[in-house]
Amino acid sequence: MDVVLTADLLDFWIIIFFSFLGVALSAKLKLPSVIGLLFFGALIGPNFLGIVTETDFISIISEIGVILLLFYIGIHFNLDKISRFGLRATFVVLVKFAILFLLTYLAALFLGFSMLDAIIMGVILSFSSTAIFARIVAGSKHEERSESNFMSAVLILEDITAVFALTLLSQMHGDVTLSVGQVMVSVLFSLLILFCSYLILRWLVIRLSKWLDEKNLEAQLFSALSLCALLALVAMAFELSPSIGAFLAGSTVAAIPIFKKIESTLKQMTLLFAAFFFFSMGMLVNPEFILGAIGIVVFFALFNMLLKFFSISFSTYMTGFSGSASLFAGLLMITSSEFGLIIASQTVGITSFDFVSLSTALIVISGIIASLLIPREKGIGLVLGSKFRLDSKRNPFRHLSVYMSHVIHHFEPGGPFYETFRKHAKTLLLNLLVLFLIDSLLVIIRSQFALYFGLAPYMVGPLDIFEIFAILISLYPIYNILKVITALAGKFAHAFHFGPAAHANIRSKMIENFFFFAIFLLIALPIPFAVSMLNLPGIFQEAFLIPLFIAFLFLWDLARLATQLLAPHEDKYYKIKGYKGKR
Repeated sequence: MDVVLTADLLDFWIIIFFSFLGVALSAKLKLPSVIGLLFFGALIGPNFLGIVTETDFISIISEIGVILLLFYIGIHFNLDKISRFGLRATFVVLVKFAILFLLTYLAALFLGFSMLDAIIMGVILSFSSTAIFARIVAGSKHEERSESNFMSAVLILEDITAVFALTLLSQMHGDVTLSVGQVMVSVLFSLLILFCSYLILRWLVIRLSKWLDEKNLEAQLFSALSLCALLALVAMAFELSPSIGAFLAGSTVAAIPIFKKIESTLKQMTLLFAAFFFFSMGMLVNPEFILGAIGIVVFFALFNMLLKFFSISFSTYMTGFSGSASLFAGLLMITSSEFGLIIASQTVGITSFDFVSLSTALIVISGIIASLLIPREKGIGLVLGSKFRLDSKRNPFRHLSVYMSHVIHHFEPGGPFYETFRKHAKTLLLNLLVLFLIDSLLVIIRSQFALYFGLAPYMVGPLDIFEIFAILISLYPIYNILKVITALAGKFAHAFHFGPAAHANIRSKMIENFFFFAIFLLIALPIPFAVSMLNLPGIFQEAFLIPLFIAFLFLWDLARLATQLLAPHEDKYYKIKGYKGKR
């Protein structure tokens, strides 16, 4: 027992020493410390020099490291940035994931990967590194730039998406025979329980924090870590990854004022354990695999960086940023993510492909290239900006960018659609709740009637008496819901109109509504066929419902405007609906 303990301690001190070398060398070369940690972990690991072999002790440190890494990322969960950039950041994330996942998935299939491996490849390569981004931006001249803050919001949304992907993998437990529906139901139920636990613990912590001594930093520190441990245990109890609970705990700590004093200490401590995670992941790297698959590694490294640069630069440009700012944002996001590494570690037992080694190699390559390119961003911006005339008024994409920025503004806080939705949200929710209660009471009353009287309800045509009664009392909430949908559909369509001239008369709006209805319908209809032709997972066929629903909103507003055009008191109706344009 003592011999085993001594060996574990010796391994631990060796890891400490080589971690120091990795961090020091990275700092000397002006590279993110993650690169040095992964490199020296692979160097002394069992698959290369074999100085340290993987033991239970090292695995425990690694698991603690990934939990505290997610806790650290949760602390950076900034609601202020989400509220400022939420919709634009969501647009960027959706464009990026659509491009990255689809093209990476197809490239993997083309190279002979199985469908499961291609899906995992697409997921892993879709994320950018929060750790490397923080290392490059924090404390530098780039920290206060608007595009840096914007990309920070994008990374927060990516991290949330990565946590969900991690949840899906943790639910599979290597059982690839589970259907998507089974996994999703299990995940959503577990997440619901975890979120309820999170809300209860958050409520308790906020109140208990008032009893903590503001000067007793040790009590605050251990309170925060206890919350992390508790939510991690709750997550494990519902067969979720403990790192998901740690992420929620970090976001709670960031939101409670009393923990602000220890936030810096928490970040330093969690970064220390996160370093052990990266080092231990490096130890899992198989150099023989990387050398044997060097062509695949180089291809996916270059392919992934180019796709990230293009998707981020293009989507950021479409939200209204200048050409140089968009190109800089693209450079910030070309790195491969530590979340990709975490997800890769969860694929052991699900697939035989060594995604850990591949992810590690991609993080190192992309981190080095990002560190070399970002200091030269001005030169890159001048070359690409002038070549593609990004900020020229004659550039059609500049006009599209202005238009997209105008559309997005309508859905942001302060925008017409957002304010209309906020105004009617309570009415909409209450009436939906009433409909749910009516439906529930109908089921209960019918079952009780059959139980006590043993008779079928009296039928009037195809409906029984209870169904007729339920329909009658549902008419008023349905009417209220339709009024809200009409108001929201009008504001939704209004956001897409081309400009002030489009509001000159109702007929112009109707023509534009029909145009957008046709466009979104044409987008929706081919999606199931495209999914089938590209051999994508069947769940992606449901994506056609999104453009179909948008097309329906334009059709709804078109019908409303047609009614308005034919109304005898058109002018009065026009003013009531809040349109400021002249007829």
